[in-house]
Amino acid sequence: MAVWKCKHGSHPYSEIESDCLINAIQEYQELYESDSVKLMVLAEDGKLDGVCWLNVEVEGQEGVFVSRLYRRSIWRGGGVKSSWRKERTIIDVAKELDWKGDPSELLKQWEGEGQWK
Repeated sequence: MAVWKCKHGSHPYSEIESDCLINAIQEYQELYESDSVKLMVLAEDGKLDGVCWLNVEVEGQEGVFVSRLYRRSIWRGGGVKSSWRKERTIIDVAKELDWKGDPSELLKQWEGEGQWK
């Protein structure tokens, strides 16, 4: 296991113990999921998925890594306001992340990414 120092925005570095860089970035995002940019998307099976992204910097690594997590749960209308329900498009997400590529790439399966079940 290695120790990776990760951060986002103006947050200080946090030490994440993980077997590889990619897992460390994902574990870091799970810790700071509330800071992630979120979007509700309609999955192929017709259910709603929550997708969230976070720009993560890793000490000793060049550039910023965009981490992505998926969440599936029961979504209810009315009552409690949720950060997942904020009206935004994938174009809005791309702007918030300062994503330079095609915004649709944020939703496509990335190289080396596991299957979402």
